[in-house]
Amino acid sequence: MYVRQWSIALLALGVLASCGESSPEPQDIFCPVDAVAPVTDVEVDVAEDTASEEDVAEDTGGAVDPQSVCTEEPGAFGCPCTSNEDCEEGWCVEGAVGYVCTKSCLTECPEGYDCKSVYGGTDLIFLCVPRILSLCTPCTEDVQCTGGACLTIDNETQCAYSCEVDSDCPSGFGCQTDPSRGEGDERYCLPSTGSCSCNLLVSEGQRTCSQQNDLGECYGVQTCDQTVGWSECDAVEPKKEDCDGEDNDCDGFIDEDLPQDEACFNVVPGIGACSGTKTCFGPLGWSCQAPEPEVETCDYKDNDCDGAVDEDFTTAGVYDTFEHCGACNTDCTNQFPNATETACEVFGGQAQCIVVTCQQGYSKVNDFQCLPNIASLCQPCASDENCLGEGSACVELADGSYCGQPCGQQEDCEDGYSCQDVGVASKQCIPSSGSCSCDGTNTELSKACSVTFTPDDPNQPAYTCNGYQQCTENGWDTCNLPGEDCDGVDNDC
Repeated sequence: MYVRQWSIALLALGVLASCGESSPEPQDIFCPVDAVAPVTDVEVDVAEDTASEEDVAEDTGGAVDPQSVCTEEPGAFGCPCTSNEDCEEGWCVEGAVGYVCTKSCLTECPEGYDCKSVYGGTDLIFLCVPRILSLCTPCTEDVQCTGGACLTIDNETQCAYSCEVDSDCPSGFGCQTDPSRGEGDERYCLPSTGSCSCNLLVSEGQRTCSQQNDLGECYGVQTCDQTVGWSECDAVEPKKEDCDGEDNDCDGFIDEDLPQDEACFNVVPGIGACSGTKTCFGPLGWSCQAPEPEVETCDYKDNDCDGAVDEDFTTAGVYDTFEHCGACNTDCTNQFPNATETACEVFGGQAQCIVVTCQQGYSKVNDFQCLPNIASLCQPCASDENCLGEGSACVELADGSYCGQPCGQQEDCEDGYSCQDVGVASKQCIPSSGSCSCDGTNTELSKACSVTFTPDDPNQPAYTCNGYQQCTENGWDTCNLPGEDCDGVDNDC
């Protein structure tokens, strides 16, 4: 039975040549053990040996009986040693579980040993060297794998030794053919998981992995399950860079090399489509930087993105609708106090709100005013046009021409006024006193007056007497003349 070792032990005696029954000439060259300092601090990683004591005895040709031979003869063949001086024949070489004493040979050695040539100073000598079979130890060629081959296992070159059945292999290994060796019948102990770094005997926990294509290489992690091997690589497949806040092609940059200033549209069916440019917002993806189409409103903007501004509210560029007259949001409804009807009219290329009719008791003075009808009552006038209010007339009164106010009955006139027929189309409200300057409310008022006397004798001159008139509730009183004085003058005319 072969002794199995899972990692490369640091050999104080390096096996460089071998000899055997079919090859009498030295093939490998060894450095003697005493050519280096004794190795006492090197750990040798060895798989658990499940062989029985009879197997061990058979493998070593009966050379080692730890309780008898090594106790009685500590330096005997196969007994533990730390330097050449510990051994009867002066040779301490590396074995499967540490350094052991060995002996010289010509062609044959006990089972489990090979006769190998070594340099002993300047002479070439032959020693029995323990046959250490390596599994899953790094290698570059078959000669490095004692009794086995250097195979590619899980993308790494590792040693494996020959076998016939699964029982020749340790737990977690199976006797299999190696696909990399073609269709030959040679079988080797290979890890059942397909990996030397993840099997029943060893677990490296996690390792990096990657997926690669023409777009890049993305890295991930594989986790070891000692019963089935390495998990699938969780690396994502490199993809063309997209706007998603991720490094899709795994080049260390996020959302790079994306299209710039690419045109886009925000579309609202039945309203319009507004153009803009696409902008990447990382995890939020692409966003079209364009206005949202809206129903056209009067705001000096192209709300529906049809290329025209406020087109539903203008004619030939003039804002001429009732709600937007002359400008946006200029509503003619409440533009004029006391108006009952208004309109939007265009004058000289400019739209304006105008008065059409006024409330009762108010008159349209012009296109922009409704004033109370009483506003012109008893105002001096020269013609009807000077009097405000429909039907108002310029009436001749005792104290001059004044504006009246149309009426149908006395109730239409204010206190102090009478509804009288004055010879015009409609009756007029005029002061009951017959005078606008003395309407009976200002009796403290007085004014100058005069009386001219013309004698019956044409030879006598006419003369005038000056006096005053007092305002009364009934209008102006008669002209009060000075009293007669004894002065040779007709003072009271």
